[in-house]
Order: sequence, then structure tokens, then C-alpha cells
Amino acid sequence: MPPPRCPGSPRTFVPCIYSASDLRRLIDNTGTKRRPSAREFSRLTFTTILLFLYGTGARIKETLSLRLNGVDLKHGTVTFRGSAASRARTIPIGSHLRRSLQDYCDSLDASGGNSTNFFTKQNGRPIPRADLCANFRSLRRKVGISRLGDISRQPTVQDLRRTFAVHCMREWLRSGKDLRNMLPILGAYLGHVNLTSTEAYLAVTPERFLASLSRLSGS
Repeated sequence: MPPPRCPGSPRTFVPCIYSASDLRRLIDNTGTKRRPSAREFSRLTFTTILLFLYGTGARIKETLSLRLNGVDLKHGTVTFRGSAASRARTIPIGSHLRRSLQDYCDSLDASGGNSTNFFTKQNGRPIPRADLCANFRSLRRKVGISRLGDISRQPTVQDLRRTFAVHCMREWLRSGKDLRNMLPILGAYLGHVNLTSTEAYLAVTPERFLASLSRLSGS
């Protein structure tokens, strides 16, 4: 375990970690008043992508390139294809996310979608990363989520992955689990090739957990 960060010391890794209320505001406001055109993606698609990013900690690229045959709702797993930056991996998903993905799949069946991608625009075409990021940026501004002290680093959709990781560690610390055992599991789930990437999230755990981290990193 790396040594815990001392209170007041500078952070080198400062993502935005969304609170539960932040997440609810984002999810509840994904809709727009107008009907999306064929070149855009629907409210259900947008909502499901956000739930997926938070519920799996997946990268944006692997989420938008997820294939239909990579989602196994019967067994509750999702398989990401490998790339130059990550290896292929299959992860389990929770029951809430599983139901959300099933609702999304049912909508695809009703619309007669025939794309090989799981998440698509209204016309069945893949969703560009830039479009997702732009939509999230508008949504974040609409619900009033911003960082006042660092205007150069506003919250982004990528922070949903980091929020997933930090929320996992918070829950493990609350339940008394040993992070020395859990961090490698988290790293494998996130698709990290080494533990250093996973350890970076320790820098953004709340101050009240520093005592626990000190005990874990001692001796």
C-alpha cells in the first residue's frame, strides 16, 4: 500500500467525485423538451450510458464501442473487447444496472435496431465520444454541478469512472475490508494493467478515512 496523503498536502490527481445527490440530478435531467432527431441519441440511451459508466467504472471508449454480443443479461455480465491500452475482460454487473440495460434492449427491439453496437444514435449509427461529452457538459451546466475553486478542471463524464472507484473504496473501508486485498480486484474490474493506476484513487478518499488508510499502509 502507498503511504496515505497528509491533510493539506497538494494532490497530483484531482478528479471530481460525484455525490449521490449529484448522480441523481444528472440522471433525472437527461431529457430534453424536443424529440431527438435521427442523428442524435434518445433520453433513454443517454440515461443508460450514464448509469452504465457509473455502474461499471468502464472507460468511455470501451462503453461506446461495446457490442450487442458483449452484453449477457441472462448471466449478468458485460465483455469489453481488448485494445492497445487494455485487455479484453468480462465483468459482472449489479441487478439495478441489469434491469436498466434490459429496458434499453427492449427499446431497441421495439425500434427494430440492427446495429452491432450496443449504444447507438436514433439512426443506429455509433455515438461519437465528442457528442457524448458535449451532451454531458450541457447537462452538468443545466443541473448546476461545477467546481468553483478550479474553473480549469470542471467535472466531466470521465469522472463517473473515477466516482465508481472511489465509492467502491469508501464502502469497503466502511465495512472494514482490507484494501490490500480489494485494490487488485478493483484494478482488474477497471481493466488496469498495473496497481499504480488503481492506487491513484486513494488520493481522493475523504479525510475521515485517513486513519484507516494509515493502519492499512503501516508495516
